[in-house]
Amino acid sequence: MDPHPFSDLPVDVARHILELAAFWDQSTARQLVLVSKCVRQWIDPLLYRVVEIACAKDCRLFITTIQSRRRTDPGFIADNVKVLCLRRHGLPLSRVEYILSHCTAVQNLAILDTPDKVPSARIHALENLHYLALSFPKTIAVDSTFMPLKCRTSKLLIRLTSIFRLCKGSSGRARSSHIS
Repeated sequence: MDPHPFSDLPVDVARHILELAAFWDQSTARQLVLVSKCVRQWIDPLLYRVVEIACAKDCRLFITTIQSRRRTDPGFIADNVKVLCLRRHGLPLSRVEYILSHCTAVQNLAILDTPDKVPSARIHALENLHYLALSFPKTIAVDSTFMPLKCRTSKLLIRLTSIFRLCKGSSGRARSSHIS
């Protein structure tokens, strides 16, 4: 038996097989990047296509990744992160802004559990943004700077838990507002 099962395949076919394996299973993707430099170049963009930051530790690790990638491949994060989900609870606004300033090709952005301010300027700078989801756990003021986003995004979802008490007929439970 051949120790290299892909050695008889054309490179593009082997690449496609490995990319599919990585796409369907995150743990397989993390193992594949250790196979060779060539395979890492194929799989790394898939690993960073969707980034979810759920806690302060995730945030620190991702900022470390941004800084190390900036030294070795300056455009990698900007070019490859397409979907970004940030759970803001406990994350300083400055760190969220730092992440958004480096993930400039984001197409889908979710900022959940926003306790205070929304990084409006950073969101407006995302030229490829198609979908924006914001979630507010309490009543906060949403400034009018979000209105121009309607023109640039195909979907804008704002989930508010208590601001709708001000709206007619609302009981205060979580509701969603879709702007298309």
